[in-house]
Amino acid sequence: MTEAEWLTSNDPIRLLEFVDLASRRKARLLGCAMCRQVWHEVRDERCRNELRAAEQLADGRASQSFVETATFEAETAYEEALGSERSEVLAVYAAISLTVGDIDAVDIEAICRATADLAPFGQNVRLVQADLIREVLGNPFRSPAFNSDWRTTDVKLLAEGTYAANAFQRLPILADALQDAGRDSEDLLNHLRDTSATHVRGCWALDLVLGKE
Repeated sequence: MTEAEWLTSNDPIRLLEFVDLASRRKARLLGCAMCRQVWHEVRDERCRNELRAAEQLADGRASQSFVETATFEAETAYEEALGSERSEVLAVYAAISLTVGDIDAVDIEAICRATADLAPFGQNVRLVQADLIREVLGNPFRSPAFNSDWRTTDVKLLAEGTYAANAFQRLPILADALQDAGRDSEDLLNHLRDTSATHVRGCWALDLVLGKE
């Protein structure tokens, strides 16, 4: 795969096969982001809570007992839905359960397939999934450096607040603060300023600023 193909491909499986998804945190957040694309179909709150538990687990904010309780309740919801819920919805419930486990690239591929069948009408789901992969993993052909001197008080407060609140509309403001701090990387600044992108928790650019892997 070339860099141009990575940047334009709408084949999420091919992208996943190309990269080494070594970070479990990244894998977990990517899986959660894909499941949230069909959030409207996850009507059972117990399954929604399991996904929320996975998101907290990714950042070390969920206790083992909290995750175990959420998982048990979601498994109960799945069993209760057997025979009464559409198979596509059941597949998404099963996909959500993967996000709380030892998730890897194979699990992400399974989540891709499960969520594809419930995409909103008119959505190019493969392109959305490919964009989410690029959003979380960035560009494997480039390894942007980050100087700790750029992490000024303003930059740190903006980045941490944006991440905590999922307030991705603030990313252009963060880009301005980084530029004021001396950062001039077009790749990073352009991504933060791209309001047309689907920014999610695990965004490679925001993670770079925060020092998260």
